[in-house]
Amino acid sequence: MASLTFKDNSGGNVPSPNIKSIIYEDAAQNKYTFGVDNATNVFNTFKYEPNGAAEIDYSATATKFMTGGAIATLLGIGTNVDAIKTKTDSIPADLSADLVTIKTQVGTDLISGIKAKTDKITDTLGADVTAIKAKTDKMPADLNAELIKLTTIGNAINGNGNVTEAAKAVLESSFKKAIKEAGEDGSEWLKNEIKEIVSQPSFEIPTDSSSPLSWDW
Repeated sequence: MASLTFKDNSGGNVPSPNIKSIIYEDAAQNKYTFGVDNATNVFNTFKYEPNGAAEIDYSATATKFMTGGAIATLLGIGTNVDAIKTKTDSIPADLSADLVTIKTQVGTDLISGIKAKTDKITDTLGADVTAIKAKTDKMPADLNAELIKLTTIGNAINGNGNVTEAAKAVLESSFKKAIKEAGEDGSEWLKNEIKEIVSQPSFEIPTDSSSPLSWDW
């Protein structure tokens, strides 16, 4: 069983094994109660009773403070100290000297060089970027590949007469389809118009200046 020991006025021990709590009352009649758990020998009682007011029980907090390692846990000291140490470990041993070195290396020349570049940035940079984005958003994902395709097609058209013949076949097919869809009346009207056009004389300009002009019917 836990026990409390008191000392008398002469400094001698006064054993009191049956005493669990001590109540101290100050001159203003405020009372303080201190106590120990006899089973665990842990300080677990701390109450304060102001003069003329209700008693306030701080026992739970007192127990935390008196339990091994609980003070650090309660205050978060351990975690906070570790976090601070992690940061301070990265600080150079002579921070002041390093700052002076950095300041010297930066110097006026480097700052002037940076300023010379940033001075070229226009006030409308944001709007300009937005305008450029609006145009580039319409470009194919692989613009180079698309340009190669167009170049290949252009070369084929320029160097291959078969392309012209192919285009002619497509036009003839479309023309015939239009006549068919026009129906009998429309087809007859179109045929008459074509006959009228082809029945007109054509005038040929000779390529040779010595050849006479001629009409074809």
